[in-house]
Amino acid sequence: MAIELPVATRARLAELQVALGVSGSGWRWVRPESLHLTLRFLGEVPDGLDASAREAWRGAAAGGGPFTLRAEGIGVFPSPGRPRILWVGLREIDPGDRLAALAEAVERAACGLGLAPAERAFRPHLTIARAARDARPSAPTDPGWADPDPFVAHEMVLLRSELHPSGARYTALARYRLGGETIPPSGADG
Repeated sequence: MAIELPVATRARLAELQVALGVSGSGWRWVRPESLHLTLRFLGEVPDGLDASAREAWRGAAAGGGPFTLRAEGIGVFPSPGRPRILWVGLREIDPGDRLAALAEAVERAACGLGLAPAERAFRPHLTIARAARDARPSAPTDPGWADPDPFVAHEMVLLRSELHPSGARYTALARYRLGGETIPPSGADG
């Protein structure tokens, strides 16, 4: 389950990737069109569970409403001494912690379906690069980057990922309006 980013936000993140790429050897950059906020990685969902799972996702989305996010700051996982993931943070602008509540509702729904609990606590971030195989990249210094334009998350999306040599490719299987109904997959704004 994920929140997709507006085209303008992805374009500004692509500019950040270019700026960081000058000093970021050893990183494989995520294609801008693939950037998204992962609410919960689901892994393989058995075919027989798909219909009830989609109802569970709709219920998780219906419990809250839209909220505003700003992409800002960079960091690495698991640690600066051994960086494997380079990320941009996401901060909720609105009061009320709706993003955390949504992630928690998705986690409860996943566990209610019999999926294993998430391995890590939810930390809102956008993965912009992964360490190249056998590379030992250095953690770039946070330039204090912040996207000047926050965006409103109106929906969450069920994404299917397919691994390719050039990186994962994502297909929207269903969209769920936050606080409302299911949206047809073709309703993407890009």
